[in-house]
Amino acid sequence: MLYDGTGLGPDWPAVDGSRPFAHAGLCLEPMRYPDSPNQPGFPQAVLRPGELYRQLTTYEFIEP
Repeated sequence: MLYDGTGLGPDWPAVDGSRPFAHAGLCLEPMRYPDSPNQPGFPQAVLRPGELYRQLTTYEFIEP
């Protein structure tokens, strides 16, 4: 999932004294397969009480 800060604007609270503006942020959020609860062939995305789920995501930026 990618969020690029499109909705940010001057009416949002200031962070460290500076006001946010549109496209000033980037959020990369890992997620399970979209629509997995409705797709029998996809890995299960439901986490039951007592079950443990862990995920490691590594972002690497390499200069060309």
